[in-house]
Amino acid sequence: MAGLTSMPGGFDLFRFQQQSVRAWADEVFEAPQTKQLIGAWAPHVGTAPDDGGGANLAWLFNTVIQDGGNNLVKGGMQNLPNTLTAVIEAHGGSVRTGARVDGIHVENDAAVALRLADGEEIEVGKLIASSVDPRQLALKLLGEEVVGKQIVDKMRRYDYGPAAMALFLALDRPVAYKAGDLPSRSSGVHCAPSDFEYLAQVFLEVRSGLLPSEPFCVVWNEGTVDPSRVPPGKELLKFFIMPVPYEIKGDAGGTISARTWQDAKEPFIDRVIARIERDYMPGLSQQIVGRAIQSPVDFEELLPSCHNGTVTHGSMMAYQMGAMRPIPELGGYRTPVSNVYLCGSGSHPGGGISMLPGRNAAREIYRDLGIDFSNTIG
Repeated sequence: MAGLTSMPGGFDLFRFQQQSVRAWADEVFEAPQTKQLIGAWAPHVGTAPDDGGGANLAWLFNTVIQDGGNNLVKGGMQNLPNTLTAVIEAHGGSVRTGARVDGIHVENDAAVALRLADGEEIEVGKLIASSVDPRQLALKLLGEEVVGKQIVDKMRRYDYGPAAMALFLALDRPVAYKAGDLPSRSSGVHCAPSDFEYLAQVFLEVRSGLLPSEPFCVVWNEGTVDPSRVPPGKELLKFFIMPVPYEIKGDAGGTISARTWQDAKEPFIDRVIARIERDYMPGLSQQIVGRAIQSPVDFEELLPSCHNGTVTHGSMMAYQMGAMRPIPELGGYRTPVSNVYLCGSGSHPGGGISMLPGRNAAREIYRDLGIDFSNTIG
């Protein structure tokens, strides 16, 4: 696994950062199983096997997992914002939920108030740190009069990338894999054949607006890490299915006629379950005691920042990464408004629960406020 523990330098590094995951994996590895082990992480951020820059993202995912493990929040992911809320409140702050922001009022190049959807206005103290998706921030909350036509035009063509969806299955007993006991003891399993052609075909279908005939998904079994999540003798699986189209133009499998997610999500999930049962988990359908589905439209309704059903606040292709994320004019965690900052997944280094966009934004905010960042946050 030397390719995962060392990085090239100079020109080779620049070359690597432009490579597709297929091109890089073909150079570094021999076994197709190893290539797919690496490459199956790229779809997490909407990258196909032959997309430029995919190698860098797949390598990054693998090295992070290899170095730090796939950590989970005990009791469920909601405990992360609950803990952050407790920290804020312990330091005299307050957190409001269910209060949707409808706009930011700007005077003399500075935000002075937030306008909520119900008409209430909240006075801004020193600054706003926004973790909503950058298109919504620029086009809706600030608007063209504030950010200018150039930024508005660029954000209107901002690439969100493919959508995703989720399936939750409650099972009456632990699942059994064809591959044996090891996958059932893992917190996450990629369900994919050992070749790039499979993933390439899935992306080809989805980018044509089609429901994929053989959907790709990762299966999360968080009860293996945190047994408190599941009653004894039972199992709870989360299937994250990606990519899928946000707007359905057809069905590559030829069996689903629905063209809205409201009508298509049930038969499409039937396809997902049938595929998983056929290739990976025999008898799965007989173990199901309950299921819940979240389509791309459901994602967007539950969390408006999941625009178009995406979870990364924008495609993580090479042309929207680094200083170009989300666009150069909004790179560096700043906006044209002096006291409004970006701190979410639409900024470098992108999506995931790394908290790095927030940390990086805090560093810039501290610099602007004249506070020594190194003495405050490790």
